[in-house]
Amino acid sequence: MCSMKFILAIPAYNCAPQLGRLLSSIDDDLAALFSAILVIDNVSSDNTLAVARQYKGRIKNLHVFRNKRNYSLGGTHKVAFIYAEKIGATHVAILHGDDQAVASELSTDNR
Repeated sequence: MCSMKFILAIPAYNCAPQLGRLLSSIDDDLAALFSAILVIDNVSSDNTLAVARQYKGRIKNLHVFRNKRNYSLGGTHKVAFIYAEKIGATHVAILHGDDQAVASELSTDNR
């Protein structure tokens, strides 16, 4: 039987205020569902990267990356998939850094 391993990827581009709201909504129970939580900054010109780094101590397994150049959304998704493959993840959930989705929707309580 195959065991499942999940990661959460958060592509982010010039969305510092929204990213802060999103990351604030990830509690310990939600974070525990994922082997890794990635914020992938797509070379933002605002302080998106700094906001993401502020949450490194608060969110379990949070990793913050910055692309070498702007890969657009699709390219940033590929970065997440490559990372998932590297660590043996079987599933990738994506929440965009602009806070369009509610993080709690990823909870197992919503089945």
